[in-house]
Amino acid sequence: MSRIAMPNHLRRMASVKLSRLLRDHPVLQSEVLLLVAIFISLVCGSAAVALHRAIDLVAQLVHTGGVGISGPWRPWVVVLTPAAGGLVAGLILYFFVPAARGSGIPQVKLDLIMNRGVIPFKVALGKFITTAIAVGSGGSVGREGPTVQICASLGSTIARWFPMTTAQVRIMVHAACVSGLAAAFNTPIAGMTFVMEEVIGDLNARHLSYLILAAVGATMISRFWLGDEPIFLVPKYALGRPVELGIYLLLGVLAALVAVAFIRLLVWSIGRFQRLPLPEYFKPALGGLLVGLIALWLPQVLGIGYGTVTEAMQNHLPWKLMALLTVGKFLTTIISYSSGTAGGLFAPSLFIGAMLGGSLAGFLDDIANMALLTPGAFALVGMGAVFVGVIRTPITSILIIFEMTNDYALILPLMLANMTSYVLARALEPHNVYDAILAANNVHLPSPQDHYILEDLTAGEAMNRQPLTVSPDTPVAEVAALLERSPAPGFPIVTADQRLVGVVTFTDVRRALGKGLRDVPVLSIATKNVVTVYPDHTLNWVMQQLGEHELSFVPVVTRGNPSRLIGILTMSDIVRAFARSKAVR
Repeated sequence: MSRIAMPNHLRRMASVKLSRLLRDHPVLQSEVLLLVAIFISLVCGSAAVALHRAIDLVAQLVHTGGVGISGPWRPWVVVLTPAAGGLVAGLILYFFVPAARGSGIPQVKLDLIMNRGVIPFKVALGKFITTAIAVGSGGSVGREGPTVQICASLGSTIARWFPMTTAQVRIMVHAACVSGLAAAFNTPIAGMTFVMEEVIGDLNARHLSYLILAAVGATMISRFWLGDEPIFLVPKYALGRPVELGIYLLLGVLAALVAVAFIRLLVWSIGRFQRLPLPEYFKPALGGLLVGLIALWLPQVLGIGYGTVTEAMQNHLPWKLMALLTVGKFLTTIISYSSGTAGGLFAPSLFIGAMLGGSLAGFLDDIANMALLTPGAFALVGMGAVFVGVIRTPITSILIIFEMTNDYALILPLMLANMTSYVLARALEPHNVYDAILAANNVHLPSPQDHYILEDLTAGEAMNRQPLTVSPDTPVAEVAALLERSPAPGFPIVTADQRLVGVVTFTDVRRALGKGLRDVPVLSIATKNVVTVYPDHTLNWVMQQLGEHELSFVPVVTRGNPSRLIGILTMSDIVRAFARSKAVR
């Protein structure tokens, strides 16, 4: 027994000593965080590469799309392979890791806010296995979103090995998300901007150095194992006649309409699948079966489909086939995702956009004899236009196309189509695809604008200036009676000269009464090492303190005299101040 207990005891002592050392030496703390971020980036880069290889391995083993199979058995393989993969993934998701369903990005955003950045390691393991099976067997979803969730789980797990605050754990999770996306796409800059735009919700990230290091480390790992080439090898395109800008503008409008239709139909389809009278683990199998039936006529819709996208951008696909693939991928992605399997929406958005852009150029060439239009160039621009309409990250949508194609020549058409799509899609549908999915489940996360409101308001503006207090020698039974008549979660304990000496909560009083301590002075059961805030602290900072220390209220004191109580702040006070401020903006 002693040999088992001793390492745990030593580990706890080491953790406490390290925590104190880091707290007392801010420079050392920053260096340790940088080292941890680098380590996380290497781990996450390796995980992204491993997922890429695992999907390819599954696809080869099960002959996705009937590759290598001919004769009468091929249609059966095409239809039943995604169904079988959906069933296996569904069983794992239902019985072992329900949190690994879907893209993973909405779940990460939720965990960062609701669970303080704590994402169990089993989520990474479950997401890795189910994504490899679901995508490798032909599910019409992508690997990038799952890679973000896998890496967020790994980053959270590693960060919690160290004595980090909740805020620091979240920073490490942000760095892990950057690592995953940078390695999955081989796009370090776009990976970083996506996390800042979508996950953090703020392009003015205060911890940019960690994100940069994460992007560099993960991309190095990815390029070492997968090569330095961009994902799409395309010819060098350039803008032809100025009239083409008008057609790119039209492409932006069409992309916005397609993106909004995709979001709304996806949310509707998720609801329909949830109401099906079938076992939850069987629904991904049904989704796979429907996808397989469509793939009998359009096998290109199976899996990620980057090879088909490359063909479109190299002008190797007829426009009528690209038009069919636009519709086919649109439907199969909605079916796959709605069925509850594991897989992301990045790759399908890019696929649909490429087919939409290429088919538009080919169609106009056919009916208006616009022979100078290059379908490949429109496919490239269409990728970004649909992506931004679905995901709503305008900076990322431009950068990701540059990094994935290594082509800067179409900057003007890309910016025009992307911004047209972004503005129109946002006007028609205020939520991006991730927030729409969360909203359909009655989950509404705070927006970046809400964060700015909390940064603008101070504790002095929101605090209760006349809080109920008790004196140090008040009997516990009397304090209990006061709590029963008051909505307050507890009381500050102040002396006759208004000096704060402690706080007592409802839990403290209930525990004391349970021990029969009715007549003892309340100070004897109170918390004397009190967490306090100053009136000029922002409400965002106050909320961090409430969450960090698991407090129901926090006393507000003056900077000149930190023991002089001037008010208290509860979560209710913060919510009321926030609501008042939001109402006048």
